[in-house]
Amino acid sequence: LSNGTVAFCGPASQCVPYLVQIGRQMPANTNPAEYMLNLVNTDFSDPQDVEKLLLQWEANCPPEPMVEHMSLPERQRYRTSFLGQCVTLLRRHSVLAVRDPSLYGGRAFMFLFCCCFFSVIYWNARERIQQQAFYRLWLILWFIGVPASLGVIAVFALNIEFIAVKREVRDGMFRPAAYLIAQLLLQIPMMIFLSICSLGISAYAMSNFQGEAFLPFLFTYALQLWVFECQAQSLSVQFNNPLLGTLGFLQNWFAAFLFAGIMVPTDDVIWPFRILTYISPIRWALSSLCKIEYSDTTYGGATTVSGGMRPFVCDADVPPALCLGATGEQVLDSLGRNYKTLSSEDNVARDSFILLAIAVAFKLMFMVLFQMKTTIMETPKPPANPKAVSMRIDQTTTVFPSVESHRTV
Repeated sequence: LSNGTVAFCGPASQCVPYLVQIGRQMPANTNPAEYMLNLVNTDFSDPQDVEKLLLQWEANCPPEPMVEHMSLPERQRYRTSFLGQCVTLLRRHSVLAVRDPSLYGGRAFMFLFCCCFFSVIYWNARERIQQQAFYRLWLILWFIGVPASLGVIAVFALNIEFIAVKREVRDGMFRPAAYLIAQLLLQIPMMIFLSICSLGISAYAMSNFQGEAFLPFLFTYALQLWVFECQAQSLSVQFNNPLLGTLGFLQNWFAAFLFAGIMVPTDDVIWPFRILTYISPIRWALSSLCKIEYSDTTYGGATTVSGGMRPFVCDADVPPALCLGATGEQVLDSLGRNYKTLSSEDNVARDSFILLAIAVAFKLMFMVLFQMKTTIMETPKPPANPKAVSMRIDQTTTVFPSVESHRTV
């Protein structure tokens, strides 16, 4: 093409014979493509010669073949089925999770290290006696709070992943729903894996948690980790700058830790901040995990009695402030007098449902934001100052020499 007009149209092998036919013999040792471009470019050839070349093709071009118009089947946008997309994405992100430790592998090591560190610090809490029953509560709280805060790493990693996935979705490589399902299927076993790293050695090998309650304790712990993971996902797509998402996650985590019912009594929090106490994942996780760990256990230094002001009495060497109960249920009731979050009532199902509802809310927020940002295209905006753009273009053309001057040199 030259100035929108055809100079030659046909197989590449016929280009040179056609040029010979019209008297345009190509010099030896010359690239045919470059020679043809020079012929049709008015910067390198005389405009009259270019015009003559265009007229020669118009006079010598073969007649257009008759094309029978027929309706073609509409091409599908996605060549792979929805199930195939889910399987492919699940396989791809599973491999990435193994190769890139930033999202899961690195956190698994940090979970293991942090929880073992707290098990060493609260080493005496492994004994089920009156003096250590209170400190076991704080050990569980640290097991919940510190690993949850490391979800800030997921915000940054998922934001980087979202940039690549958004480009792939807009290019029509797969449906947004396929990615969302693959991510969900990968998250669930990963939360269990992270929970095992957090609790397997620290809680059950070092801190003497009761092994009979391992599975309910593990799954409840994994559920609260999933809440923070869903929160990290929603913040990773909410802001283009991942640092803003990480700051938002830290703020939410701090609010969840502060309003868990241990630092500040729930009834003492004024409105509207009291709302944060009802949506704090740490509060509901702490309630369930303490119920699971303390139930069906006994604590030395106290004896169950009947007919007294309390259903137990403690040994003489136990300070009154640390006399909490002979059984785990009595310990929970004693702790519940100061911390309303704790109770001997079996509220594990209720707490798990609340945790699940909070996680689903964050997951739905993530899905909506993901769908919007991957399907809605932004309209290009004209420059605010066209003269400034023109000036920059002029400056650019003066800096770089033209192709003709380069050839002359």
